[in-house]
Amino acid sequence: MQHCPYSCYCVWRLLAFFICWKLHMEHL
Repeated sequence: MQHCPYSCYCVWRLLAFFICWKLHMEHL
């Protein structure tokens, strides 16, 4: 059960990065 929190954290990090990148591209 120690593997779940880390993977979920990584997924949210990637998702947040993708959203920020998408917003950045839309502003250009």
